[in-house]
Amino acid sequence: TNDSTNKSDNSVFINVSVSDAGVGVQAIQFNLFFTNGTVANRTVFTNGSSWINYTSLIDEDYHFNVTVNDTANNRNSTGTRSVTIDTTFPSINITNPAVNNSNTTNTGLDINFTVSDNIALGECWYSNDTYSVNRSTGGCGVNITNITWSEGLHNITIYVNDSSNNVNRS
Repeated sequence: TNDSTNKSDNSVFINVSVSDAGVGVQAIQFNLFFTNGTVANRTVFTNGSSWINYTSLIDEDYHFNVTVNDTANNRNSTGTRSVTIDTTFPSINITNPAVNNSNTTNTGLDINFTVSDNIALGECWYSNDTYSVNRSTGGCGVNITNITWSEGLHNITIYVNDSSNNVNRS
C-alpha cells in the first residue's frame, strides 16, 4: 500500500521485503494504528512470513509500520505510512424541486441539492436529458442555477463522489 492512500474497500494488504546477512531474521512485527495512536492490531510472525492482510476494517484513517529484528536483537523499522478506509458512499439530496416529476411553467427553475460524506467530498456534476454530456456544478454544494430550461420534460441526475471515489446520484 502506498503512503496516504484512500481505499473504498475495508482491507489493507502489507508486504515487506526482509533480509539479514548475519544471524537471521527472528521476528517481523506488523503494527496498525488508529489516527489517535491506539493500536488497532499488532501481529508478530516468527515463521518468516513477510505479509499481512488486514480485513473487515471500519472507516477510519490508519497508520502502519513494520519492525524486524534478528536473533542478535538488531532491529529496523519501516517508516510509518497512512491509509484511509472509506467504504461509505456520500449522500445527496435534491431539495428543489421538492417533488420528483414536478410540473412548472418556470423556465428558470433552480435545482438545489445538499451533499455530505463521512470522510471528504470529491466532486459534484450533473447530466440532463440525454446523459451524453456531464457538467460540473462548480463544486459540491453549488446549486444548478442560471439555466433557462426549454419547455418539455427534463430529467436531471446529480452525481457526487468522495476522496475514495465512492459515487452516489440522485
